[in-house]
Amino acid sequence: MVANRKLIAAGGVILFLVLLIGAFSLGVYIGRYGISAEGLHYKAAGGVPQIDRSRLTRPEGIPAWEPDIVGMIRGGSRDGIQIATQQGPKWIKVDGNTSIMEISGSKLSQSDLHPRDLIAVYGEFSIDDGSNLLATHIVRLPQR
Repeated sequence: MVANRKLIAAGGVILFLVLLIGAFSLGVYIGRYGISAEGLHYKAAGGVPQIDRSRLTRPEGIPAWEPDIVGMIRGGSRDGIQIATQQGPKWIKVDGNTSIMEISGSKLSQSDLHPRDLIAVYGEFSIDDGSNLLATHIVRLPQR
């Protein structure tokens, strides 16, 4: 009888540990990627088409270098925008010096950006830990 109690107690401890590890893993996953599938990544339907970049010209005001982050807007506030990227959700800080425009070069305001818009962000990463990006230019890309 005592042996059965020990086996039942050992089984209960093992079951508790399995549930504890599962809850911890779920918490880490949600903390990293968020609750929605949009936080995982943005992938264009049908793959990425190859573009002959030698014939492209950039409109006035769009930087000539590659953007620091490209992603889909998930939400935002007056101080920043949350976007879904291939590396997970990112927070972009926006201030009065941030230039927001269409890919054609026409000026926009932050209120013109909506969830599910695809944007390219140019900016400066913070010195402290390098995870925050202060946007200098935001370019709304065409929907695919």
